Amino acid sequence: MNVPRPVMQAVSGVPADNYGGKRPTRPTHITLHHIVGDAPAALARFRQPVGVSSTFVIGSDGTIYQVLPIDTIPYTDGNYRSNLRAITIEHAGGHPTVPYTDAMYNASAQLCAWLRQEYGIPESNILLHRDVIDRTAYPGGTACPGALDTERIKRESTKQLEDEPVIRDLDNEYWRWNKLGIQIRGRDLTRDEFRASAVGRTWLNALEILSDDPEADNATNDQNTGSRASNEKWLITINRLQAERDEMQANLVKANQRIDALQSELEASKTNTATAIETATKKAPTATKSNWFVRLVAALMPKP
Repeated sequence: MNVPRPVMQAVSGVPADNYGGKRPTRPTHITLHHIVGDAPAALARFRQPVGVSSTFVIGSDGTIYQVLPIDTIPYTDGNYRSNLRAITIEHAGGHPTVPYTDAMYNASAQLCAWLRQEYGIPESNILLHRDVIDRTAYPGGTACPGALDTERIKRESTKQLEDEPVIRDLDNEYWRWNKLGIQIRGRDLTRDEFRASAVGRTWLNALEILSDDPEADNATNDQNTGSRASNEKWLITINRLQAERDEMQANLVKANQRIDALQSELEASKTNTATAIETATKKAPTATKSNWFVRLVAALMPKP
């Protein structure tokens, strides 16, 4: 499935000391964190020179805030090696007055699905803060992300990647869709037809609507008729060529037989000539042998 990019709100005013430079490589994993509060508290902290940040923050209402560009190193995981390769997400919740909400979970699953799609990140590389923190630098470790249901986020992000795609964008999808329209309906589809039959539907549902129409049936019949006519034409050509091949083979056999017969006649003629010369030579007087030989050869030679 092609997961669409979630709607995000850009965050400004984050001091440069709170993050690193450009990543040396593409991100390889996603690290999940929780705020122990809501998004405004996290954003307010990240705007202070505290030496920490996050790539994304998700609020209780499901709003996704992009704090840093994805190609920038966040200071979130408490492990520089992890930060170099991690896209970090802070989640609202973890506080008695700020529970984990469905809106937050839904936004996180969509964001993770999109990030996984864009950067080729498998579900196994969705990690938890407490699993990546550098315990040499932070001996006590961390409990983050607390009771955040990370398995739900992983599971639902994977489901979004596996589910059948929904057609969402009129402008970007129309041209691909129109190619199918020409094949199925035999003509270009108007944008209004595309909007009515496809936008907001799964590809399978839209194909069913496009195909379940008398116009599509007629186009299929025309294609089948054309295919049959083309097949019949090729069959006639193939049969003609096979007949010509058989005739040429028969003529070749006859020619070989004629050559064999002529060869036999030639050998017989040579034998008869030799026998006649030998007989005439024996019967002729010695004095006239040469004359007889000359006359015999002349008699046997074909007339001009």
